[in-house]
Amino acid sequence: MFKLTQQLAKLANVNPRIEKHGDKNVGACDLKIEINLANTALDSFNPAIRPFLYRPANESGDQPQLELADGGEQLTGVRMPHLSPLVLDEKWPGYTVRVSASLGKAKPIVLEGAELSRFRFEAIEGGSVKITFAVAAHPTGPEIGKLSDLSVDGEIEITVEPPKAEAQQALDAVGNDEREEEEAAT
Repeated sequence: MFKLTQQLAKLANVNPRIEKHGDKNVGACDLKIEINLANTALDSFNPAIRPFLYRPANESGDQPQLELADGGEQLTGVRMPHLSPLVLDEKWPGYTVRVSASLGKAKPIVLEGAELSRFRFEAIEGGSVKITFAVAAHPTGPEIGKLSDLSVDGEIEITVEPPKAEAQQALDAVGNDEREEEEAAT
């Protein structure tokens, strides 16, 4: 599961909107987050992504191969430099996201029950990956204003916590029921 703990990131966009919940209008917003991480972060999505995007260094005279303490193989060269960023078409509900100014002086805005989606992975030579993703949440009006203010500077500190085990099992059960219904319909 994807998670971040007090990582510096860029809040690239805040899109306030209204959702209809029955007859009731509910405030919502979408955040676009950009973050550069070590490419090992890709393993939390799918262990096949990193070896697809990266290769060992020195295959074509680039930087020297890094040696890992555990003797494992470090993939730092971009395998296909002209490949467009890889997009993951999956939604991950039930996350808790904490956003604050990059210096962490202010109390963070806590977005519970957020949905992560529109993951995009851009391989960077040297073993980094730029991950861009969307966070759909239901902050209060004042929180939306604070998030908009944070997007002006752009640099934030973000923590992304996956759903708790019990909640994740319930979400998985709902997802399995939906997939079974879709398969029965085809």
